[in-house]
Amino acid sequence: MIATNNFFNTAGLLLASASLWTLHDKLHLSPDKLILIFGFVTLLVTVYIVTVVPDFLTRFVLWMVTHTLYKVRIVGQENVPFRGPALLVSNHMSLVDGFLIGACVQRFIRFMVWKVFTRRKPSIGLYA
Repeated sequence: MIATNNFFNTAGLLLASASLWTLHDKLHLSPDKLILIFGFVTLLVTVYIVTVVPDFLTRFVLWMVTHTLYKVRIVGQENVPFRGPALLVSNHMSLVDGFLIGACVQRFIRFMVWKVFTRRKPSIGLYA
């Protein structure tokens, strides 16, 4: 695994060096234009990856929001299996529990939601 990782790192470094050499020495682009081009390419690749695998973006946004708003301390994460069935039950019922569980557990989770919650009209407060 380490050798494969080193190979891909070296291949990426060589590819980046070749593209930088081509753009700067052969096409005579200035450094500010190089940064703009590489930033645009990075943005395009990010948008492509998000459209292919949107679950990771959703989990990342959930993680950022919950860890910014709440002080999260996870106890017993080793008890949640990485594969296979598991039943996660919150100790009370609120609309935030699903977001917190989804952001704190390292595996993808399918949620069962009480039908009353899915039929509610959105309100300003969480508990309204």
